Amino acid sequence: MLLAGALLPERAAVLALPAGLAYTTGVLTTSAFSYVARGEIGMPSMIGAVVSGVMAAILTRRPTAELARSVKVGQASPNS
Repeated sequence: MLLAGALLPERAAVLALPAGLAYTTGVLTTSAFSYVARGEIGMPSMIGAVVSGVMAAILTRRPTAELARSVKVGQASPNS
């Protein structure tokens, strides 16, 4: 999902990448807790879950000004 989102045009990638990172966070969290259930520490899974969760949060909170203008519904484009 992340690869597909990265290949999409910007408007679609803004939606696909945070969703892909959120999905990745869930998968890595499950992996980390499977280690915990066995009494081990799955540090790579934990680090990956935290990093992907932080990136998903950053991408959903910080749209660029240009992109925010292009996504607003009903607003005429500056070129028209």
